[in-house]
Amino acid sequence: MKTFDVGRIRAAAETRPIVSFDVFDTLLLRTTADPLTAFHLVEKLYGFHGFTELRQSAELEARARAQKHGREDTTLDEIYDVMAERGGAAYREAKPVECEVEKGLLRPNRELCDLCREFISSGKRVIALSDMYHDTAFITGLLAGADLPVEEVYVSSDTGKLKNTGGMYAHLLARLGVSPSDILHIGDNWTADVKLARANGITAIYYPKIQVQASATPLIPQHLLSPARPDRIYASLCAGLGQVAWSDADKPTSKRNLSWWLGYTLVGPLARLFVEWLYRRARAAGVEELYFLRRDGELWQQMFAELFPDVKSRLIYGNRKLLQDADLESLLAPGPFPADHAIAFRISHGDSIASIADDLAFPPELAEAIERELGRSGAWQAGGLEQRLRLFLDFIRNNAGLWRDYAKEKRGSLISYYRELGISPDRKDSIALVDIGWRLSSFRVLDSVLGFEPQGLFMGIARGAYFNRRFSGFLFQYGTPEKAYRLYKPHFIEVLETLFGGTEPSAIALAQGGEFVYDELDAGEEKRISLTRSMYAGSMAFARHLSGSVDYISSMSDENLHDAAQDLVDRMVNSPDAAFFDALCALEFSAYAGKSGTTRKPLASTWQAGLANVAPKEAESVADSPSLPPEVAAFWGQACSRSLVPSGLFGIMSRHRIRRAVSLIERSGLLDGEWYFSEYPHATDCGFGAAEHYVRYGAFKGYNPNRSFDTFEYLLENPAVARAGMNPLVHYILHGRFELRGNA
Repeated sequence: MKTFDVGRIRAAAETRPIVSFDVFDTLLLRTTADPLTAFHLVEKLYGFHGFTELRQSAELEARARAQKHGREDTTLDEIYDVMAERGGAAYREAKPVECEVEKGLLRPNRELCDLCREFISSGKRVIALSDMYHDTAFITGLLAGADLPVEEVYVSSDTGKLKNTGGMYAHLLARLGVSPSDILHIGDNWTADVKLARANGITAIYYPKIQVQASATPLIPQHLLSPARPDRIYASLCAGLGQVAWSDADKPTSKRNLSWWLGYTLVGPLARLFVEWLYRRARAAGVEELYFLRRDGELWQQMFAELFPDVKSRLIYGNRKLLQDADLESLLAPGPFPADHAIAFRISHGDSIASIADDLAFPPELAEAIERELGRSGAWQAGGLEQRLRLFLDFIRNNAGLWRDYAKEKRGSLISYYRELGISPDRKDSIALVDIGWRLSSFRVLDSVLGFEPQGLFMGIARGAYFNRRFSGFLFQYGTPEKAYRLYKPHFIEVLETLFGGTEPSAIALAQGGEFVYDELDAGEEKRISLTRSMYAGSMAFARHLSGSVDYISSMSDENLHDAAQDLVDRMVNSPDAAFFDALCALEFSAYAGKSGTTRKPLASTWQAGLANVAPKEAESVADSPSLPPEVAAFWGQACSRSLVPSGLFGIMSRHRIRRAVSLIERSGLLDGEWYFSEYPHATDCGFGAAEHYVRYGAFKGYNPNRSFDTFEYLLENPAVARAGMNPLVHYILHGRFELRGNA
């Protein structure tokens, strides 16, 4: 759902011969949620230790020196001169690297690029303006790479003038020798691209950042859109790619439903980390072929086969129902009926005797016997679960001969199936099985069926699970630190199994002739499969888009892979939002619709009930604030109403965080206490100092800490700051001033 109508730009341009566009976050979009992530990538990928911190401080120093010489902005060469002075000449080698990383992280904004080409074709003069330390040649090359042959490019590093001060517009008018009424300017920064352009008489249209527009749509799970820290590189890439994907108007909206976005923002990123780990484990262990167990492994195998074709992979059947069918002879042993057995599951769900016999592909003689002894039995019809399990067990033991022959046939059929696929003892060191994992109870049977202990690679292995010493878990296993287990709250495992549920009905038995018997495909299961296909399409789209960006994931250590996965899981578990639950509920309710006798409580609703998922009431009035520019009030109001920030600007801050924020603001000197209390006199009633009042209440109400820093404008231009729950002035002090965000 698009929230900005480019028709406004087209209409405004009709009477103006010149159209100018901002470049970054307007014509070109970053595939990271935070621009600073580019510096962290340079540091991580190319080993420039301390690069990020030095690069930021050098930019500040270079800009200060430029301003002393009458220029408003600095150049990349000047920044690297300062870096060489402070860190040594070796840092000069990072300059071309930074340029390549910057280039690799940019993608065209399709709707504006198409509009730009339309204007060029119609004969309008199209120019580009940018407040940037890169030179004109570099920016021109970026635009040419996006097939945007604009007439002229004006960059602050070469002109010495900034849009952010208004100087660029005066310079532009002087160079072009035209009236301000001849120009239409479009950009994403309310101050630099709109207010100051209008102050120079130029008509300007605010194009909200993609983050703001995406935040206003009900499609995207908001808690995964923007990470709080730029040094969480993978999370920043995931969020940035999500924003770029949202802006891509080529694909029909109908294909990008809630399930698609759930795949793109959560399932895909998690699966991509897992298959990277699988590939490394396979190569390290000399594994020649990976066997992914249906249905959980379907997406992983598709992604693995596309990304790593040098290692063979295939999907095989091996779920609990099939494997337990191969171990049916164990039911003849003394003792009660195993409660976790697939047959017990069928009985507990009220399946009829005929249905059970059909699902398990009983041979005719056994099917006739069970129908005669149990199907027509009054005790079976009137009995509860415990009585039915006892009656079924009695039947098995009373017909031990028939049951033993049937069990041996089932076991032999499954062994033959696996042998035909190449799963045999002589290949035990060159193959591995892949599954979602957890308790691994069915793998105890699989070891017995195969006649050897296979290598197993799993998403996770729970405590107390069956473990054959050749198994490894990605998210957690034996030896995982205690803190990692605390991430996985009740229901998480079941939710993950729902997300990786596959796009086909479950195989419940292997019949004579090697044919599989599948679970009933009812309307609910058809809907679940349809939603899962959409989710998997989003997941694969993410994997392909990530491959087309800067190659970071292959450089991540195994520890980084685990940390990034746990970060995704932590966000999903601790701060899910309405879109996530909508998508999950759709999957779950489809899966259990029409299942007679089910007593399973919907996970999504149970989980959601235990979480706070409502923003404070005050957020509803933000869009009506007179401090908010009316042109963008609708965007910000929608963004606020959909933001889920459990602590921070729109929630309850801890005392420790308040003290830290207050101390930081007071040391910065950026809060003018005398002006603050004169501007907002009722703030003195609370008994707090100006800085503490601003942290606790003022920022939320849109109060400004000084004459030049506009709280709402800063949040509008940096929506990730609001979603991260960070005070805008604190963010500016720590990050924004290094990136020319806002103006204090």
